[in-house]
Amino acid sequence: MFNTKKVNIIDNYFRIEVTDPYRWLENDTSKETATWVQTQNKITSDYFSKIPFT
Repeated sequence: MFNTKKVNIIDNYFRIEVTDPYRWLENDTSKETATWVQTQNKITSDYFSKIPFT
């Protein structure tokens, strides 16, 4: 199991608060985002490798 980091970001649109805990992932040039993507790709590949193809 891999837990994705959450940050405490709240925007206010017309007096409505909208949380955006994964905004840090929008920085697609950061090392942290690249590491997250690599980890997610490994998890996905491992899952797909267990599916039998006939």
